Amino acid sequence: MDSQGNYLQEIYQLHKAEYPWRPGRIFETAKSEELDETEARTQGIYKRVKSILNKLTPQKFKTLLKQVQDLNIDTETRLKGVTDLIYEQAVSEPMYSVTYANMCRYLMQLKVPSDSKPGEKINFRVILLTKCQREFEKDKDADLKARQKKIDEAVSEDVKKQLQEEMEIAATTARRRSIRNIRFIGELFKLKMLTENIMHDCVFKLLRSRDEENLECLCRLLTTIGKELDKEKAKPRVDQYFQKMQKIVGEKKTSSRVRFMLQDVIDLRLCNWVPRREDNNPKTIDQIHKEAAKENAQRTYMLSQNPPQSSNKQSRDGGRSRGGGPPNRGGPQQNNQRNDDGWNTVASKPLRNIDLSKMKITKTTVDENIQVGPGGGSSRFGVWGRGSNNGDHINSSSQEGDSPAKAPANRNLTGRTTPSSSNPASRERSRSREPRMDKPEAAPVPGILSEDEMEKKTKTIIDEYLHINDLKEALMCVSEISNPATVHLFIEFSINHVLERSSKARQQTGHLHHDLVSKKIISVDSYLKGLNQTLQIAEDMEIDIPKIWQYLGELIGPMIQDGSVPLNFLKQACEPLQASGKSGVVVAAVLHDASQRLGHKKVASLWKSSALEWTDFVSAKNVTEFLADEKLEFTVAADSQPSTPVDKVSFETIQEQLLVRLRDVNFDNEHMFDWIEANIPDESTKNPKFIRTLMTVVCKSAVSEGPNYKVNENVIKQRQSLLVKYLDSQQEFEIQALYALQAFVKELQHPGGVLRTFFETLYDEDIISEDAFNQWSNSNDPAEQEGKGVAMKQVVHFFAWLKEGEQDES
Repeated sequence: MDSQGNYLQEIYQLHKAEYPWRPGRIFETAKSEELDETEARTQGIYKRVKSILNKLTPQKFKTLLKQVQDLNIDTETRLKGVTDLIYEQAVSEPMYSVTYANMCRYLMQLKVPSDSKPGEKINFRVILLTKCQREFEKDKDADLKARQKKIDEAVSEDVKKQLQEEMEIAATTARRRSIRNIRFIGELFKLKMLTENIMHDCVFKLLRSRDEENLECLCRLLTTIGKELDKEKAKPRVDQYFQKMQKIVGEKKTSSRVRFMLQDVIDLRLCNWVPRREDNNPKTIDQIHKEAAKENAQRTYMLSQNPPQSSNKQSRDGGRSRGGGPPNRGGPQQNNQRNDDGWNTVASKPLRNIDLSKMKITKTTVDENIQVGPGGGSSRFGVWGRGSNNGDHINSSSQEGDSPAKAPANRNLTGRTTPSSSNPASRERSRSREPRMDKPEAAPVPGILSEDEMEKKTKTIIDEYLHINDLKEALMCVSEISNPATVHLFIEFSINHVLERSSKARQQTGHLHHDLVSKKIISVDSYLKGLNQTLQIAEDMEIDIPKIWQYLGELIGPMIQDGSVPLNFLKQACEPLQASGKSGVVVAAVLHDASQRLGHKKVASLWKSSALEWTDFVSAKNVTEFLADEKLEFTVAADSQPSTPVDKVSFETIQEQLLVRLRDVNFDNEHMFDWIEANIPDESTKNPKFIRTLMTVVCKSAVSEGPNYKVNENVIKQRQSLLVKYLDSQQEFEIQALYALQAFVKELQHPGGVLRTFFETLYDEDIISEDAFNQWSNSNDPAEQEGKGVAMKQVVHFFAWLKEGEQDES
């Protein structure tokens, strides 16, 4: 037996890890034995403090504070360690910043002998304020620059992608930490642990930097301490702060999100620092009981003012109506039924008497001007997203003011339909007339949002995204509500929400969908499932939305970008339209939309590599005619070289031909890409001479002819995708473009305001980067100095504005 065991042991040698796993308790015991007695006691104090902080609530505050005060904190090392633990906990849990600030106030006078200065003592307050000051003055850009340097030095694309994701997470973490730190500082000031001069210094530094992160911290700080800071003695200084904030809002140089935050603080001061709603800070049980008793007293008083009354109408209804107030007025107590939980449920039967045709509602058409919507992430969306419809199943189209004739189409946009329901009228009657109790609802699944909740959150996320155009924030918000069972509803509701809005809104939403799919937040199958819900009813909606196929092309077109989403998804997406013969129309609209950004050559390459055939969407006998009608021959044409070799045509001739086409309003970017690809080889488009030529003709087409030169900014905005494609975010190309612009303005003899308008538009439209502008400004290239001095004088205010956001360390 022993020989057999030895034999098996020789065959199956177990691999022993160099650092095997051991239970944490054994590991800590072994580690504590290696430490001396003093260090072991110090670690024990830290562990005890962590345990106390994890239990800290307003209800247990006094008890846990006494436990901290009873700890043997008698050395500078221990005091600093405890201070660091309390500070990190306060920053990581901003909801309890008031509670942690109160604890710091009681520990403020805790003193221990100083290790570095014998005979002197150091207290808790000095250590805490030093920690807060270092965090406030910390250079956050240094870490990001170091990370960016690592990304630039990385060779593998996978490593670069991983480092990029880590840098984005680090940037987000640093921003949140700054805001939480400034909130904690404000709470310490309110408890008189900081002086007014320190707070004025903080406000001044944040306001001077003009950086969006610092402006957000400024708003958080003033919201916390504004009332205490805005006293008669400091009123002139506070007036200057708000004048500067109002100026920043008026200049519109920052994002909409930051401007709205600044405006909220300005409005808060105008309201004498009385917030619209109380801060949702933690409360003790006694406080909660007092608030509940107050609400019960108010409810009792309201009921006593409106005693129940009987009427003939109620008698005819068999006594089912128990509401107070006149009949048919929709009083607050009408048809109320109290359940076992004490919740008043309003029955839906009285809704039968509503005559929508008599309601004075007009439809609001939302097109180019997007209305202001709520802001924030999914947790912030909760307050704005919750409605109070008391369980009434009123059709959403009626709430938005659509006329009865338009109701079916809008029902298709915002309502939910099922495959088994074939009659739209019957679905409409079932939604508006059937009582809620007759249609039992499925029990909600914990952690999964219902369709109504998904619709509300989707609309809120899309509205904020369209206003502030913060893609990262939108992606984060969607990831927070993403669930494989319901995430397809986000795609469906977002498409329906923007379908009849502006072209820009549809394209922005399409870009959001692309990033959600490419970053694996939403799978391709979920995207197709949500898209199919709209395509199934698209043909019916064509009656009320004649351009629906073009609109769908603008929504789906952004999915065709960099090849991260395979183009063959179109075949599965258009399956609902095969029977109606509209699948080819949708694909044509999608390809044309993509061609406006990428050009025919790139789109044709993606089409051919996808192995798609037009017979997948159009009958074989009609393919040739369809391609001719829709101008899609480029998808099947063979690759060809430019008709005229560029080395035989000067760039001056190319400039003349480009200028003629750019000034033709019917020659859009799609045709421009087509012409450039047909006449100029790819390698020549990387030539600095071509970049200068392209920039010159775009600028010439944007300047009105005559003695008083004026820049039409809309022309630059329309040609944004053309410039972005060939500049390709490469700084050397961007600098060449600025040199071309410098030479063009010199040719015009430097008319006032022209160069500055060009610079501001190019910057606002993200065509030229800030680094490229600065490098152009600092360039000493002898070949580019002609006209440079006069040009610099014209844009001195532009560069002053760029540098205004940089903190003056001196």
